[in-house]
Amino acid sequence: MGIPERWRGHIPLPEGIKGSLEELTPIFEQEGVILAYLFGSLAKTGEVGEREPHDVDLALLTEGKPAWKLWDEISLALGTERLDIADLRRASPVLLFEIIRSGRLIYSSDDAARERFVLDVLHLYRDTAPLRRRQRAALKRRMDRWCEESR
Repeated sequence: MGIPERWRGHIPLPEGIKGSLEELTPIFEQEGVILAYLFGSLAKTGEVGEREPHDVDLALLTEGKPAWKLWDEISLALGTERLDIADLRRASPVLLFEIIRSGRLIYSSDDAARERFVLDVLHLYRDTAPLRRRQRAALKRRMDRWCEESR
């Protein structure tokens, strides 16, 4: 299922959704969010109406409760159910790297924690690079073998 099919029948993202992100600050403060990043299509394209973003992608680093438990509150504040939340404690190294590379930091309760987080992600991404290369090589071998067998 592609992104457009996933949201077919749902109400489109409201105009001014990026402005609504500022309304999340009190929720983040109350719920112990340390870092919040906007990533995905809305972070890359800008406001609704340009290249149409399909949903709001947020990545959260929290003190206690899992990030997904904030979905209801955040969805209500944004006025949309078209919301995906990634937990920065559980995300893959590739997703973490993509978030800090192309995402937008929208909240930080602790600058030192943010700097530590970014450095940890960069180290983790670098340290797992050999594993990704091996995985890519194994996939290429399987695909080559499959292509040879299907001739």
